Amino acid sequence: MKKCFRTLIFCLFILGALAGCGSDDNRGGQATDLVATPTADPPSGAVLVGTGIALSSATPGAVIHYTTDGSVPTESSTIYDPNLKPQVPEEGVTIKAIAVKAGLQNSAGATFVYEKFETGVSWEVMTSITEGRVFHTVVADNNGYVYVIGGASDAGGATPVSTNYRYNTATDTWDTMEPLPVNLSQISGAYINGKIYIPGDASTGNTYVYNISANTWSTIEAGNGYTARTFYQSVAVGGNLYVIGGNKNSAATNEVWILDTTAQTWSSGTPMQNPRINFAVAAVNGRIYVAGGVNFPDFTPDMTAEMFDGTNWSYIAGGVPNGGGAYTRWSYGACGQYQNYLWIAGGRRDAGWAVLNHTGYYNTATDTWATSPDLPFLNQERVYTAGVVATDGYFYVLGGRNSGGDIVYNNNERLRVGPAF
Repeated sequence: MKKCFRTLIFCLFILGALAGCGSDDNRGGQATDLVATPTADPPSGAVLVGTGIALSSATPGAVIHYTTDGSVPTESSTIYDPNLKPQVPEEGVTIKAIAVKAGLQNSAGATFVYEKFETGVSWEVMTSITEGRVFHTVVADNNGYVYVIGGASDAGGATPVSTNYRYNTATDTWDTMEPLPVNLSQISGAYINGKIYIPGDASTGNTYVYNISANTWSTIEAGNGYTARTFYQSVAVGGNLYVIGGNKNSAATNEVWILDTTAQTWSSGTPMQNPRINFAVAAVNGRIYVAGGVNFPDFTPDMTAEMFDGTNWSYIAGGVPNGGGAYTRWSYGACGQYQNYLWIAGGRRDAGWAVLNHTGYYNTATDTWATSPDLPFLNQERVYTAGVVATDGYFYVLGGRNSGGDIVYNNNERLRVGPAF
C-alpha cells in the first residue's frame, strides 16, 4: 500500500513538472523554439550589380533584421522590406541577417556574401540557324532551349514562313519542331507556363500557342477589340501576355493589350505615352520597360524610354543614350531581359545605317545605361534581328539582315550576361 502511495506521489510530481514546461503564462519562463534561420535568393555568389536580394524565413510571421556593413544584426537593425530589397553595389556586399518572432527565440545568424559578376568580354559565335531569318521571334523556355519561330526567309520580308527551330544551349545543336499552323512575320512571342504565345501578325489577330512538351499548336481567337498588328512587342507578367505598341492599320500605336492566358480573354491596358514600333522591351519585377524604336509611317526615331508600374507609364533614364550626340536612334535590334537588366544588341543607331553592331543595357535598379564601346560589339552587324536571354545566362542574338535589305543572316552569337538560372 505504501509502495503504491509513493508511486502515486511520484507520478503527480512528474506531471506537475511537465505542466510547467514551456508555459506561456508570463511567469518568467523562456521559449525554447528557435525562429528558422533566414535564407537568401539568389544565394551567395557572383551577381549583377543592382541585383535585389530577397530574404525570407520559414517561420510564418517572422521579421528579418539585417546589416550590410559587416556588423552583427540585432532587433534594432534594419527591418527587411520585400519592396525595398538590399541591392548589390559595384564593390559587392556582405549581408548578415537574423529572424525574430514574439514568443520564440531569435534565429541563428546568417551571412550572405555577394560580388560583382563580370559579363563576357566578347560575343561568341555559335552554330548557325538552319536557315536565315528576318522579322522572326526568339523565345527561351526554362529548360535550356531557345526557339526561332516564323518570320521571313528573304531579307526583304516577302516570304513569310511557319518554321519552328529549337536550339539546345547545352549542346549547341538545332532541331526542327512542329511548325506554326500559318505563316507569321513581323512578330513577337513570350513564354508562359510551358507554352509560347504569339499574338498574330498583319494577317490575323489570332494568338497561336505552342505547347512545348506536346510539340503542338493551338489557337486563341481574337476578340474584345484586339486586332491584327505587326512590329509589336510582347512580354509575360505573371500569367498575362502583354502586347505593346506596333503597327496597326499602317500607323504606329501606343496601345497595350492584355491576354489572360488562363481565361483566354483579351482586355485593353493603359497605353504608352508614345506610339512606337521596333523597340526594346523587358518585364522586371512586375514592371514593363520599353526603349527606343521609331514612329510610323514617317519613321521618326524615338529616343525615349518608358516604364509601366502597373498603373501608369512614365519616362525614365533621360531616354536612350545618344553617345554624346553621335547617335540618333536605337531600333530594329534584339532585346532580352536578365534579372534587373534590359539588354539590347544590333539594330540601327545612326541616320546613315552605318552603326549596327552595338550592345547596351538598361539597369532598372539604378536607372542607368551602359553601351558599346564599354560593352563588346557584335561580330555581325545586323538589323531586324531578334534575341533572348536563356537559362544558361547568355544573351542570344539570332538572324537579321544587312542595312541594304538584300542579305538575310542565319548567324547565332551569344554574350555571357549573368550566372545560369
